[in-house]
Amino acid sequence: MTVRVAVLGAGGHSSVNHGPALARCVADGEDVTLAAVCDLDEGRAASYAAAFGFERTYTDLDHMLATEDLDGLVAITPMEATEALAIKILRAQLPVIIEKPPGVGAEATQRLLQVARQTGTPHMVSFNRRFCPALLKACAWMEEAGVRPRLIIGRMLRHQRLETFFARDTGIHLIDCVLSLTGAPQRVETVIDGGKRATLYSGRLLQDGGPQVSIQIAPDSGTPEESVELLCDDARIELDFQHPAVRIDNNGERVMDWSAADEGMPDYEENGSLGETRAFLQGLRQLKQAGATAALAPDLAQGLLSMQVADAFQQGICRDDLELQTIE
Repeated sequence: MTVRVAVLGAGGHSSVNHGPALARCVADGEDVTLAAVCDLDEGRAASYAAAFGFERTYTDLDHMLATEDLDGLVAITPMEATEALAIKILRAQLPVIIEKPPGVGAEATQRLLQVARQTGTPHMVSFNRRFCPALLKACAWMEEAGVRPRLIIGRMLRHQRLETFFARDTGIHLIDCVLSLTGAPQRVETVIDGGKRATLYSGRLLQDGGPQVSIQIAPDSGTPEESVELLCDDARIELDFQHPAVRIDNNGERVMDWSAADEGMPDYEENGSLGETRAFLQGLRQLKQAGATAALAPDLAQGLLSMQVADAFQQGICRDDLELQTIE
């Protein structure tokens, strides 16, 4: 069953991830038509369409929505514009991928979630780490081995990233990845160190019956790193998201040593963008079937949880009264 999709936003991030992923799906024979791309810059939209095989270009979202018969939209928008544009798309009841972070702060995400629930529009948030092949391989191994992590250690390091809201706006990638493994915590405990140039963020997520979780975010530490270590009974899993790879030691032996580089994967595949795109397209096909529903994930409810935890890290607060469960 063929689905017709469009892209909103033909900037750098979209051009190196979402456009190539959609073109790959077409090349792989998936039932998808790349109907249109919309960007305020007409030349950029035209270049994007030519590069990835889109049929038409637009510079106005309203015009595209009124003209095209679409099954879904991939909305890759600047953070400051995401809330207003996503609300418009949700109210048009067009299934959509919403760029992360889903708005500026948790309050914006909560407003988006309220609109999504009012309209019932299927949607997902573009937390691509969840679809990274390295993470999926680790999760599959844990399920097959019947083990679960008792301690999770997440680290995000960067070089000269001096943005004021780094933990909230970029650290959310790591935070959401960890939450995809643990679910909602009962308590978040964080500490920040302002420093001379960049703030350091450190915290714990506490959950009854769940693993201990430690997260460190250092935006000006001289080198980029993004990693998650899972410690289980008699097993250790090391996940590298900077140079996607997974290493697993079990019972004193290395049982998995996989890297995307060894597979020759392009960036958009190794970072999870391709898997995310395929999941979205599959959901759209399910929605087109008579009487069918599709549970697209992660959705704004899960996005709200990640934003609330990221806000806690940004502020350096220790609280157990955050609205970590989704609102009604």
